[in-house]
Formats: sequence, C-alpha cells, structure tokens
Amino acid sequence: MAAPAVKQSWHFCNNDNIPHNTHRLAKIQPVIDYLQRKFNDIYKPNRQLSLDECIIPWRGRLSINTYNPVKITKYVILVRMLCEAVTGYTCNFHVYAADGKKLEDTVLTIIEPYENIWHQIYQDNYYNSVKMAKILLQNKVRVCGTIRKNRGLPPSLQTLRLSRGQHEFHYNRYMKGVDRADQYLTYYSIFRKAKKWTKRVVISAPTRRAPKLDNPGRLSNFRKHKLVNIVTSGRSVKPQRQCKVCAVQKKKK
Repeated sequence: MAAPAVKQSWHFCNNDNIPHNTHRLAKIQPVIDYLQRKFNDIYKPNRQLSLDECIIPWRGRLSINTYNPVKITKYVILVRMLCEAVTGYTCNFHVYAADGKKLEDTVLTIIEPYENIWHQIYQDNYYNSVKMAKILLQNKVRVCGTIRKNRGLPPSLQTLRLSRGQHEFHYNRYMKGVDRADQYLTYYSIFRKAKKWTKRVVISAPTRRAPKLDNPGRLSNFRKHKLVNIVTSGRSVKPQRQCKVCAVQKKKK
C-alpha cells in the first residue's frame, strides 16, 4: 500500500511557489534542468549528432498536447531530442510547451551546449531549411539533411537529379541516433499508468546511461526459424497440430 501512496503524493516542485502566469512546464522544470545538466556533464558526444523528435502518449486534456492524424499514436506530448548518431546517447532535449516559440529558436536552444566546436547535425526536412543552415553555420555548426522545395532552395537545385552512386551522403548512416535512443528505451520500459501529465513526462524522460556499442555478432548463434510440415495420415486436407496442453490432459477439441 505504500507504493500507491508515494506515487499519489509525488510532486516535483512546490505548487505554492509557482506564480499564476508562469511557464506551462513549471511543475517539471526542476527535473528537466537537472537531466539536461547531467546529460551534458557526464558524457561528451562525438562530432556526429542527429536531431529528431520522440513522443510521449497522452490523451488527457492538456494545453501542450499535440495532435497528428497521420500517426498511429495521435495525441502526444512532443519532445525534440539531440542524440549522438552512433550510440543514441541523449545529449539534450526540449519539451514542446505551445508557447509560440519559433522552430529556429527551438533548434538553437537544443544545440546551444554544442555550438562553436563544429559539430555535424543531421536532421530531416521538417527542421532543415536554407535559413536554418545559415544560422547554424554562423554558430560554427555544420548541417546535413533533406530539404523541401519551399524552404528557400534555389531553382537550380529544385530540378537537379542525381543518379545512383553519383553522390554519397552520410545522412542515412547518422540520422538514426534518436531512433536508436528510442530502441534502447523500449528494452527497459518504465511506463506506468498516471492521471497526471507531470508524472508521465518525468517517468518517460529520455534518460540513458553512458553508451555502449552493441556487439554485431551477439545474435549470430541463434538458430533460424524453419517451418516444419505436420505429419498426418493424409485424410485431412488442412491438417492441424494438437494443442500441447490438451494432449497432456488428454482432451479432444
């Protein structure tokens, strides 16, 4: 009975000290600041970083909730993440708060600890634009990714067609950092039912230990699954194997 009582009274700041017109993430801001500081101090990533977004499912009434009818999980809390491309280590993250902040300002906030040292940011066409690339280059950050035609792309490049093998990009190699971080989080899922969005965000925060490369030959000794024909007398057109439980208990279907 102690665990539900502790979970019910679990808060991350004193609500009496929160002003009336404050930031929408004020109730979890101390936890966000702590995690961001730890992510930056514990581990220094390599040059290649990937910028993408992950989601926290939430169908409750919430002002920062986003809706995307195309996705399977339509009602989510959006978290933009900056991860190391090779290991998936979470370098920094930003929880969307629906505060009217421009996308360029959000990206600059996420990559701020890694400016002026020529990191390489890999991002998709949602974040990439000519204007964004110029801003990143001014902050000594290189950028690589796909781009939409209406994002300031010159007309000479809009009709450009490259043949297979004509140009080699590292985009497909280094764009999987956030996906790799999500994959590691699913191995040790700590999702719990919660009526408060603050608990769901903190429990689902992109926490991760220092990266360790997975051995490519870890699964090499596993036997491949092969289909085996069911041995029958030939009387049945569609033979079925008997249930193991029913066979032990000597029951017939």
